[in-house]
Parts: sequence; structure tokens; C-alpha cells
Amino acid sequence: MPEEKQLIEHRSEVIREVMDKYIGSIEAVGETNTDGRRFSNLQVLEDVLYHIVVDIGKESLNTKRYEWSMKHSGEYAVSVLKEIRATIDDMLEESEEECQ
Repeated sequence: MPEEKQLIEHRSEVIREVMDKYIGSIEAVGETNTDGRRFSNLQVLEDVLYHIVVDIGKESLNTKRYEWSMKHSGEYAVSVLKEIRATIDDMLEESEEECQ
């Protein structure tokens, strides 16, 4: 595996670990006090996710730039947003199927 890819995976793993420890669990367990804290954690995670998606969306606007690096970054951002959308669509479909 190329060194840059390893570095990206390592940084991503560290950030996820920090978020998990700082934000905490979001899984409800059926106990009012615990579930209240975990619902609050879910709201924090929602806000973080929103800002991440907005940042990626802003970068996607560079697809029309003539500078190769900016265009490349914008195109990659678009592909990330499409992948996120597909994942969300799949999860919502699964959730709707379970509710029926």
C-alpha cells in the first residue's frame, strides 16, 4: 500500500477514534437517562456531519476550474458526495423495509 494512502487511513482512523471518545455512543438502550445523553450525542454527530458535507459541497464547486489540481479536487468531492448519497439511499431503503 502506498505510503500516502496509509497516512490517509491512519489519520482517518485517529479522527474517528477521537470523535467516538469525545461524542460518545448514539445507540439507544431503552433507559431514559442514558438514551437522553445518547440522543444529545446523535445531535452533535448530526451537526458535525452537516458541516463535513457542506465543506465537501463547497469543494465540489471547483469542477469547472481550469487549474488541474482544483478541478481534480472538485471532481473528487463530487464523487464523494455521490457515494455518500448512495449510502444514505441504501440505508433509508433498508430502514423502510424493516418498518413494513
